[in-house]
Amino acid sequence: MTKPDARTSVIAAARRAGEASGVSPAVLLAVAIVETDAVPFAEFDGRREPLVRFEGHVFDRLLAPGRREAARAAGLASPRAGAIPNPAAQSARWRLLARAAAIDSDAAHAATSWGLGQVMGFHAEALGYESADALAADARESIDGQFRLVARFLRRGDVHHRLEAGDVEAFARAYNGPAFRRHAYDVKIARAFAIARRWLAEEAVTGASGARMSDGPGLAKAGPNAAKGWSKPGGGLSQVISWLFHRFSIRAPMRSFSISTGPSSASPTTPPPSVSNPASSTS
Repeated sequence: MTKPDARTSVIAAARRAGEASGVSPAVLLAVAIVETDAVPFAEFDGRREPLVRFEGHVFDRLLAPGRREAARAAGLASPRAGAIPNPAAQSARWRLLARAAAIDSDAAHAATSWGLGQVMGFHAEALGYESADALAADARESIDGQFRLVARFLRRGDVHHRLEAGDVEAFARAYNGPAFRRHAYDVKIARAFAIARRWLAEEAVTGASGARMSDGPGLAKAGPNAAKGWSKPGGGLSQVISWLFHRFSIRAPMRSFSISTGPSSASPTTPPPSVSNPASSTS
């Protein structure tokens, strides 16, 4: 079940990150919508953690020879992308990450994509973090920390201005990689940007009137059929249309996050792109 007022918290955090970084809150929200359905945390085993994806081939590349052998023997590393599958449930992904971190914490965190924007940990130094461990700590701390991470990435090369200017293909190529058309990332980010602007406008109106917004994506308790996106799309015809639009048009096919600790019908995702796919990155 989606936590009440979760979308309000996500929007507020995007506004704060935007004010601090100069990156439009709408751009931050658009990225979050496409990458993680704007869900900042999964809740399981009494914990609240950001959504993650561990890349075993990156872990393999970052490890020293002795540790690499141990990781391969444990089924945690491989030179081949996609050879180490990601479980559908976030709880299982976190257990996988914990096993890798026991071998080399910084390498494990560098080989993982983090939070709302699914930014890879190996970008840590370029983004001003002391280490991948520090980047991970920022993502785990709060929604604000996750948006700080996304904003730092988008400020490199002023990537965010491309989406603001309407050049969705240039933005998609910079954020998702040269194969962005394979998953229609440009189409998805354009639609998500429109939804993000609508969220911000609705939040401003309802905030001024004191009315509570309808529930949106946010902290979700894990369960076999944990909802993605809005769990309660009420609030008028426009809200219903928005929910349907989001539910069936936005999610990228390579993103199939499940925040369930139990069995899920979701299949393990394929290796994610650019920001989340080091195979297509030179960083």
